[in-house]
Amino acid sequence: MGETLVCTSVTAPTAEAALRDFHAAAAAGADLVELRLDLLDAGEEWEPLLGASPLPVIVTNRAAWEGGRCTLPEADRLASLATAAAAGAAFVDVELAAAAAYAAAHGTPGRGVNGDATTGGKGRERCRLILSHHNFERALSHDEAAKVYAEAVAAGADVVKVAMAATSAADVGVVFDLLSAARVPTIALAMGERGVITRILTPKYGGFLTFTSVAAGAESAPGQLDTATLLSAYPFRSITPATAVYGVIGCPIGHSMSPVLHNAALGAASVDAVYVPLLVDDGDLERFLAAVRPHGFVGFSVTLPHKLAALTAVGEAVDPVAACIGAVNTLVADDAAPAGYRGYNTDWTGALDAVEEHRSVTDAVVMVLGAGGAGRALAFGAVSRGAGLVVIVNRSLDKARALAAELRTDSCPAVAATPEAMLDLPFVARVDVVMNSTSVGMAPDVDATPVDAALFLQRDCPLVFDAVYNPLETRLLREAAAAGCVTVSGVEMFVRQAAAQFRLWLPTVPPDVELMRSVVLAALAKKK
Repeated sequence: MGETLVCTSVTAPTAEAALRDFHAAAAAGADLVELRLDLLDAGEEWEPLLGASPLPVIVTNRAAWEGGRCTLPEADRLASLATAAAAGAAFVDVELAAAAAYAAAHGTPGRGVNGDATTGGKGRERCRLILSHHNFERALSHDEAAKVYAEAVAAGADVVKVAMAATSAADVGVVFDLLSAARVPTIALAMGERGVITRILTPKYGGFLTFTSVAAGAESAPGQLDTATLLSAYPFRSITPATAVYGVIGCPIGHSMSPVLHNAALGAASVDAVYVPLLVDDGDLERFLAAVRPHGFVGFSVTLPHKLAALTAVGEAVDPVAACIGAVNTLVADDAAPAGYRGYNTDWTGALDAVEEHRSVTDAVVMVLGAGGAGRALAFGAVSRGAGLVVIVNRSLDKARALAAELRTDSCPAVAATPEAMLDLPFVARVDVVMNSTSVGMAPDVDATPVDAALFLQRDCPLVFDAVYNPLETRLLREAAAAGCVTVSGVEMFVRQAAAQFRLWLPTVPPDVELMRSVVLAALAKKK
């Protein structure tokens, strides 16, 4: 159906501000703009905007009963859309529920009530009709979405629009199915953070357009990206039905730097792919994977809180090391696997490789802070690299003891302690390496630290590693450096585990590790 368009929805309260936003949208790369009459102040003269706009205009006057702010009598509201059609609007958006009333009073946009063709003014093509349906409370089922689409087509829509709230990440499957099956131009999206990917990936499934905002904070609906971000952070203009989709699964996910890192690496390697953030609620992973597997999602990074759930999801289709660790941070599409994906763990290699650039772990006393998915990865990694003793420190002593029991071998004993008791381990003469796997100290809680700085002095610890990479220097690393320790930032683990994921997804394409590192450091500097 042609290239997917970018439409910037303008929410300005005055005509003057709206025209400024029209020009800002054009400068940012939008293809058209949406003028929201229901968001303009009363009395604003909006008709001249249609001739002054640098881009084609969709005119919307959303009724309060469908999530907008227009409270005019229905006849007056619909008349404003007919005025827009005659004054040069490229499209008018009429709610599907009001389609019959609009057609009875005003005919099809761009045509008279008797069906005679007219132009949209100033020699433009006739105004086209968008028939829309919105549900801000819940997602539609596949059958409900198909019914809305069929009714809109039957009512004479030039473009069908279906917008629904995403209450689960799995709801995106309804949108992708609807777009893939559509035979007339269709806009379909899932609103909210769980549905952001429907706005980014709409070109892959043939969507007519995606909506953006002029700037962050100026969204007309939940989950909109601003135009500049959509077009700079993602390869939106080059996404086609053949484009492979990768992403990072987590909750929360807005802080993740994986999209900027992997999109840069994929672009540098000339791979036809896009990498997206995926907000998946705890307990919803398997449902999400089932919903997106048929839609070209070929690989995932997995972060908190899903690493243990990912192991369960893949069943026996798991790398032996990941099975021993008990956590999966990487999924690779595999049609032979029961869930459609095979699981791996690259956390441990990323961390241990970073540490061993500075000192060998062989025969070392390694203290691992945390006993969750990342902690298990670091602890098993230390054992596999020949550590002489592993000390697990965790707030839950039972959880620490359970992990220590799993780790313990004839050549590598393992013990457990709580943060309060870790300074009182008389049988541990020194600690060679401290490895923090927890999120303590991560932005915005930058003043927090998982251990007392006395540890570094009392145990004469030569090396401290922190898996946290935002901020680049955590309080833990800052205090360790002040005590004379060698410090290793979580950036090194993050970059190395990401490069290992890239190799699992694309075995014949080498990742540009230096580029990945520079992109992350630049992003961190920008946040700082």
